[in-house]
Amino acid sequence: MLKILILLKNITKTTMTRLNNIALKSLFLLCMTFFLYAHTNAYAQGVVTVGFASFPPWMILDEGKFEGFDCDLVRDIFKHMGLKVKFAPVPFDSSLDELKSGEIDVLTSVLFRNERNDYIRYVSPPYKTKSIKSFYVKKGAGNKINRYIDLVGLRVGVKRGAKYFPTFDLDDRVVRVFYGTTAEVFEGLVKGEVQAIISTNSVGNYFIKNMGLDPYIEECSFKYKPKLMPVYIGVSRKSPLAERADEIGAVIRYLQNFGEVERLAKKYSVELN
Repeated sequence: MLKILILLKNITKTTMTRLNNIALKSLFLLCMTFFLYAHTNAYAQGVVTVGFASFPPWMILDEGKFEGFDCDLVRDIFKHMGLKVKFAPVPFDSSLDELKSGEIDVLTSVLFRNERNDYIRYVSPPYKTKSIKSFYVKKGAGNKINRYIDLVGLRVGVKRGAKYFPTFDLDDRVVRVFYGTTAEVFEGLVKGEVQAIISTNSVGNYFIKNMGLDPYIEECSFKYKPKLMPVYIGVSRKSPLAERADEIGAVIRYLQNFGEVERLAKKYSVELN
């Protein structure tokens, strides 16, 4: 009798475990179905969800307002397409994952990478073809970066999830120290946690000026200046908007031809080409 009770108890435990697993899977599928419905429904109502990760002067959050070159550009583009924009704040290092899953429709300032092509529809033409990468050091610290080889052995602060240029990204002779935000990257340099940092030139100069860091940080003479580095608007291949990527490209060309893109570049003091 005791053996039968023990057997029944074990069967009950196994059954409950299976039921719990089934319930969790069902709940997950229900949540995903609800999310996909809500997201698709938002687009059906004429709303495009654009991922926002602070990247001044391209993307700026100022007293609750979404500003910057990229923010103004996507507003102009989708206004011409009869769509409204909703900015969804997202950590930079997870923004590509959210684009991949379809949680957001669009990301800006996207560089082409083969591994991303499976889930990103790159909109042509690129709205920017120049992206200079600069290195910065602490004034008086004695670190000079005049050539790429000067980076070897240095601790260099980088933004988690960012891609700069292949030679640097894949070089294991450089000790990369990861930070969550650009502001933290610069703070790490000022505090002496790293010997140098790397940033897109326009972003780095913006932070030095607006954070009052000019007395403490200097830009190095070595810069990565490729002849061509296209920067795109990327659309999630899981978004209904992916079918209109060519239309987005046509609107970009229209805004370029009529000087609107150049006007925004002057407004935010950025170079595009």
